[in-house]
Amino acid sequence: MPTHLSDEQAQFVEEIGLLMEEHGRTRIAGKILGWLLICEPPQQSFAALVDVLGASKGSISSMTTLLLEAKLIERVAMPGDRQTYYQMAPDAWSLVLSRMAERIQRSVEAAEAGLALVERLHPEADHWRLREMRELNRIAAEGFPAFVEKFEASRRA
Repeated sequence: MPTHLSDEQAQFVEEIGLLMEEHGRTRIAGKILGWLLICEPPQQSFAALVDVLGASKGSISSMTTLLLEAKLIERVAMPGDRQTYYQMAPDAWSLVLSRMAERIQRSVEAAEAGLALVERLHPEADHWRLREMRELNRIAAEGFPAFVEKFEASRRA
């Protein structure tokens, strides 16, 4: 088990941390995900996460709890070992897609509610902002099932 990341590994882990930050998660949650994406073996103990990522036990504990609740990672047991191990959940990316689809649909509904509101309050105004929001998300929602099916087919292959 490495206690020090190579420069390339550290860069990748940092990039995933920044990416997760852009998606509203914490950087350390992203770094945990980043490491779990590239580590060998794919199961990592709590102690290894603390050591490899150079983060506090409290930070790793709270962020693994967050990632477990989000179903992006899972706890696994190793025969003959009493430590807690974590790995990427096998269906993590399908779950991400499902959440994306839900957010897109909620965006369509929010735009429609906004349009109903402003048309009632300001019927003479041009409501292009909400119409564009609705149209973009409607088109995305229509195309999303095919996108998900293509991903799932690639997983099965």
